[in-house]
Amino acid sequence: MKYCILYESVTGNTARLAQAVQQALPPQACEVFACTASTAASVPELAFIGFWTDRGTCPPTTQALLQKLHSRKIVLFGTAGFGSGEYFTGILQRVKSLIPADNHVLGGFLCPGAMPDSTRAKYLSMLEENPEDERAKGLLAAFDRAQGHPDKQDLEQAKAFAREMYDQAVGT
Repeated sequence: MKYCILYESVTGNTARLAQAVQQALPPQACEVFACTASTAASVPELAFIGFWTDRGTCPPTTQALLQKLHSRKIVLFGTAGFGSGEYFTGILQRVKSLIPADNHVLGGFLCPGAMPDSTRAKYLSMLEENPEDERAKGLLAAFDRAQGHPDKQDLEQAKAFAREMYDQAVGT
């Protein structure tokens, strides 16, 4: 089955996941496109679509692409600067809600992604202004936890997820 991998990455985290996805799947059937709304017509039946998290959902370019896809099997993957579990589930639900109903979303995978140093500086500045700011303390702790991600374990999980989704798509 022909498939494509489309992704949008600012810091390189989602690009690393996209490479892991590509390594896990049959190379002869793969096409890679830039993640733009204008590529929607070129997307084959199966699309692996990667994104970074922007305010709890995917960025506007990815949103525009997803809204133009029809009658496709879609697999979502991405990174978020902080969070896990329920937060990741919420992100995936918000992204899925953007996808037209005539598509079939097979699944989604999110993992932490390291944030740029400028983000840490912003959080430190917040703490300098108000040393008791619990929100800023939490953001700084989340920043520190995300460093080094996606790590080897994240990439292996992404590969296993991609293989499972591809097998599911071929079987349906």
